[in-house]
Amino acid sequence: HNLSDEEILSGVVGGSHDGGCDAFFFLLGGKPVRDDSPIPEQNGLTAHLIFMQAKLGEGFSPLQVDRLEALTDDILDIPRQPQNYRRTYHSKLLRLIKLFKDTHKKLHAPRIVIDYYYVTTVDNTEEKDCHTSAQHIDATARRHFSRADVHDFHFINASRFYTQLFDRPKFEKKLQFAELMDGTEGYIGLVGLRDFY
Repeated sequence: HNLSDEEILSGVVGGSHDGGCDAFFFLLGGKPVRDDSPIPEQNGLTAHLIFMQAKLGEGFSPLQVDRLEALTDDILDIPRQPQNYRRTYHSKLLRLIKLFKDTHKKLHAPRIVIDYYYVTTVDNTEEKDCHTSAQHIDATARRHFSRADVHDFHFINASRFYTQLFDRPKFEKKLQFAELMDGTEGYIGLVGLRDFY
């Protein structure tokens, strides 16, 4: 999603009382939502929730996957108040949960997309129990939003993570032309060396 360093850090929630989630992101129309973000009035915007769990030196554990179920239930139950949450969460995560719930109430028929990432630096593969736990989370999400697009749980081990390091994000740069001429097969432009550099 080409998030800036600041935007990435704003979603990092790992620590005690994190609900088993090391990072939580809420994107609307592909952009991270903040407290002061304007909410478009259009119908059918995509609200994208991303849950991430990261482990150093540990393989995949179904118990760690299970921990995301209660958090999913608390976040996606829009009317549920913090005093009725199934787990205790720290203040930053509570603020992000509130931001999602408050924003969701203002949206018109949003499309909900949910992704779960479990990243480990160990080069092993997930066992069947991990997929069973992931299916429980999927069922919890669909209980609240039956039409949500809940993607398959992403299990990222060391080799998959290494491969992703080489996926460069798409970006655009503008090149200032000193003079632009229309040719028969395209355009010819004169560019200052400083602008080109």
